[in-house]
Amino acid sequence: MALTLASILDRVLDETGIARESAYVAGTTVAARQLVALANRSATMLRTMPFTKRRALGTIAMTAATSYSLPSDFFEYVADTAYMEDDSNPVFWPTPEDLWALYSNGGITPSGTLFVRQYAGALAVLNPVNGTNLLFEYMSNAPVRATSAGAYKERFSVDTDEWQLDDELVIMDIKWRFKKEKGFGDWQADAQDFAVYLKSVIGRDNGAATIAPGISEYAGEPYTNLWVT
Repeated sequence: MALTLASILDRVLDETGIARESAYVAGTTVAARQLVALANRSATMLRTMPFTKRRALGTIAMTAATSYSLPSDFFEYVADTAYMEDDSNPVFWPTPEDLWALYSNGGITPSGTLFVRQYAGALAVLNPVNGTNLLFEYMSNAPVRATSAGAYKERFSVDTDEWQLDDELVIMDIKWRFKKEKGFGDWQADAQDFAVYLKSVIGRDNGAATIAPGISEYAGEPYTNLWVT
């Protein structure tokens, strides 16, 4: 079960040996306001990590238009995941600046491959295919969700907002940041614990792949002198 902001910050204070606050976002103490600010700093930092829970599928229904809105929670494109629906031809995303300029200004209309790039906060498509969906994966910018399956959001705004990623990770991150701001001498040890745990979470979240050496058709006879003199 996802922890709320209040539960997360209660845990931070419990582990630090400081009394809990009665409220955080609506709190009036310096500590409450500081904890909320640090929680949002942690949320915006952790959303940059490659957690699979942040992956989402984007769909753009192409028309004759050459500019389209990206998903409202779009953070970054997952490389090499864009394809036109029911089509195995690749999508060139991002199209390099020089190639885009050549095709845009040189009167050239490419076919077969779709050329796109992010431009001015939108997705520019050089040669849209009317009536075809462009499918791609992207990383969401919203690691927080309003309680009771509410709207996703970038930052905590009420105490009941729920954290969508690893609970222990955000607790550990806020804890070392809070202790650093308060002048605790052992904050660096907590920061190190967080860094180690972060690596383990990323490893578990993305899974492991078997590494096998490539097999060459020329394998067999060595082509160098192996004698040692």
